[in-house]
Amino acid sequence: MRKLLIGASALLLTFAVNQSIANGHKDKRVTKKAKVDCTNCNAEYQKCINNVCTRSIRWYTSSVLISTRPNRYKCTYHYEWIDGTISQDYYEYASFPCALM
Repeated sequence: MRKLLIGASALLLTFAVNQSIANGHKDKRVTKKAKVDCTNCNAEYQKCINNVCTRSIRWYTSSVLISTRPNRYKCTYHYEWIDGTISQDYYEYASFPCALM
């Protein structure tokens, strides 16, 4: 008898929650919007677009062999964001050619 009461209670609780959600009574913790903040959006590959800190795609545009023994390449790259903007050129040095796109 006790198992029957526990099962019936669980069924009623499930029904009540489903009815509450169907009638528009949602949990306020779920519907709260996160505060948008771009104050920590300051890396060279990040940009604040429409109050969202957005990451970019790195595109290598040049890979020049500048020395041998050991091999050293000067790689030029820039970043492109979803809004179509492009960053300034950046440089890095590597012991292998950079993958150009």
